Amino acid sequence: MEIIGIAKDGLYLATVSHTELEKVADKYYGKLKPLRVGEEFNLGAGYDFRQNIQSACREMVDASKSFGTAQASMTRFAVMVAGLPSPASDTES
Repeated sequence: MEIIGIAKDGLYLATVSHTELEKVADKYYGKLKPLRVGEEFNLGAGYDFRQNIQSACREMVDASKSFGTAQASMTRFAVMVAGLPSPASDTES
């Protein structure tokens, strides 16, 4: 992007390549349709991906904690169904 002018109220006039817009929108390899004069494109929408990633990571951590809590019970159940001897750590607790 190249700033080619400054308009009123903090607005910039700029040239931006289509490839740069594809990167911001996470729509590479021609998945972003060509824009027309007068069409609006929200550059800030690219930051929404960060929020989605953070949310998914929080959910993954929470799920991992829940799984950790249930893991001992699931292991005992699997051992029982398979007819295997209980793991040593299970018999010590």
